[in-house]
Amino acid sequence: MRKQSGVIALMTTSLLLVVALVVTMGVYKTSLYEIKRAQNEVESRKNYWSADGLLECALGYLRFSGKSIDVLEDASNRPEEFTAGCISNRGNVSLTVSQDTDYVLTATSNTNTLTRTMANGVNQPKGAIQVSGGLEMVGTVTITPSVGAKVAGQPADMFECTSVRFSDSFTFRYDSQKGFGGREYGYSTSSVNGEKQCHSDYVTIIGKDSIVASIDASKPTESPEFSKDFLPDTKMDLFKELFGVAGNKQNVTTISDDAKMFVKKVVNGTDCSSLISNHFPDEKKRGLWLVGNCEISGSVNESDTQADASY
Repeated sequence: MRKQSGVIALMTTSLLLVVALVVTMGVYKTSLYEIKRAQNEVESRKNYWSADGLLECALGYLRFSGKSIDVLEDASNRPEEFTAGCISNRGNVSLTVSQDTDYVLTATSNTNTLTRTMANGVNQPKGAIQVSGGLEMVGTVTITPSVGAKVAGQPADMFECTSVRFSDSFTFRYDSQKGFGGREYGYSTSSVNGEKQCHSDYVTIIGKDSIVASIDASKPTESPEFSKDFLPDTKMDLFKELFGVAGNKQNVTTISDDAKMFVKKVVNGTDCSSLISNHFPDEKKRGLWLVGNCEISGSVNESDTQADASY
């Protein structure tokens, strides 16, 4: 009887040990699973933030360098400062840039892929000079235009270019006493901007024998001396295009008073040239906001100032 009781006790103990072992193994397996899942989650988040950081770095590079997004399209020929600052220190991460209607930046870090869409610059407000009112230039003038889309059916380096985009009128008056009188023409559009060349349809040349040349936004075909680089746009809302909000008094005041975006000056109509010339060679990040009547009477290099808007 005692032997039977001992066997039963031993079997019961063994079963309890087996059950305890099974439970322990189950808990251990669950713990391992949770640990592994946590590790995978951490790794996934690391990959996510690595890809996200690359996208933010790319956008920041474009913003502060002032370069166009097409410099990032060819992965084998990107600027060294971009590769060193945004790619080299991020491990197994890559960036591709594709273009359809808009530019799409895709950052990949292992299995994580993130994208950002940037509006194609061709669809953005364009023009070395953009003006929502009338504009008159007197003297001798050369403008380096903004470059847009490639011209279909032409060599790869031929582009559409825009010198002046306007909603009212543009008038050029030749005066040998103003500007640089040694120029070959009264007005000319520079046909080259960096490595990109403006197609001849987008280059305006006005000789010194034309004392006055004018183009009206409502009747552009009546001014054959101007080429396609002069872009009439009677429906333009320049303030909203540039800043994304309506051009009411409150918004104008808020934006123009933002010291991080602009240096704001009140002008008396005669000191614009010196203000512009003195501002842009040194100021790389902030624009110049002029309040008042502005007459540019001296020599100003339009390609250096990149003064792209007037209200």
